[in-house]
Amino acid sequence: MSDVLAVKDIGRVRVITLSRPDVLNAINRQMRAEMAEALRQANRDEAVGCVVLTGAGERAFAAGQDLREALQLTAERAPAWIDEFDALYSALRGLDKASIAAINGYAVGAGFQVTLLCDLRIASERAKVGMPEINDGIPCITGTWTLWDIIGRSRTTELVLTGRLLEAREALDWGLVHRVVPPAELMDAALALAEEMAAKPQTAIRLNKERWRQLTQRGAEEAREFARRAHAAAFASGEPRRAMEAFLARRKVTDS
Repeated sequence: MSDVLAVKDIGRVRVITLSRPDVLNAINRQMRAEMAEALRQANRDEAVGCVVLTGAGERAFAAGQDLREALQLTAERAPAWIDEFDALYSALRGLDKASIAAINGYAVGAGFQVTLLCDLRIASERAKVGMPEINDGIPCITGTWTLWDIIGRSRTTELVLTGRLLEAREALDWGLVHRVVPPAELMDAALALAEEMAAKPQTAIRLNKERWRQLTQRGAEEAREFARRAHAAAFASGEPRRAMEAFLARRKVTDS
């Protein structure tokens, strides 16, 4: 049994839960690998008609990259780190079944990117989403790509350069989520939609998604290749380490 991921089937719906609630489901190397494999397994399983992704606890879907892990990154290690995320994102993009993100709290940085790569997004009224990587001295390359087609240049620029988070209703107004529901209704709403999607003709869903992959493949590849270079340059500068150390120090004082 995994200590970072929970997987269960409810009828034809496979629910994958990011499960590190003590760190707001922050994504580390183990979680990246296990999520990618869980998605590949769901894709191979003919009994699965739809996939729901959510986070354990009430506070977060995923609070982005685990900063304690990121503190260990170097310019030399950064490209491989990007490749690990690319494997996860590729597994999510490669799903031939519909995918739904049930956003139960914070979904930021890499966590937000995971939700944006899902087909449909339902958010709790308590959800907050955004790309705050700038505050950690980390360039937002894949995040820019995932945002661009949805909200365009102007709003993408605002989110990426300011790092501000959007409340659920503003995210709905911007088209970043499709529905907002009370926290207690989130999983019921996600499962109801997932059951509806699982009951639809699956060949048509698969072919629609194949076409969407064709339309976005070049952008995904360009984002990955530039991200490998950009993150290497950022970590070589030392800015991410200084910013993350300062953030973790402030958080330690707040928690004590």
